[in-house]
Amino acid sequence: MQTTEIKRRSHFTQAERIKVLDELSISNLSVTKFAESIGIHPVTIHQWKRKMSSTNNNTNSNEDVKEILSENEKLKIENESLKKALADMAIDNQIHKAHNQVLKKKYKDQQSKKQKK
Repeated sequence: MQTTEIKRRSHFTQAERIKVLDELSISNLSVTKFAESIGIHPVTIHQWKRKMSSTNNNTNSNEDVKEILSENEKLKIENESLKKALADMAIDNQIHKAHNQVLKKKYKDQQSKKQKK
């Protein structure tokens, strides 16, 4: 009876994968030659590169989204305060116009009284 040896699948940790990809970027070898030298299939390395790039993009994207949301909240708060300031100024303007009309009427009344004398 002949026994066949079953190859066990190697599992690499995230740190090991990053280390392999860093070594690949430092070496002047092609992915195929580098993969052969360390005993990994080239497709596996390409898959790791793709996963790492998508993970980095998602992380950057999430950070960008968080930054945009925080900036949006700041702008909303600033917008509300500016709206309140504008409303206060509009009310002040109406008060000044009404006061001006009262003063004009008073001045006209005084002028007409002076002319009657």
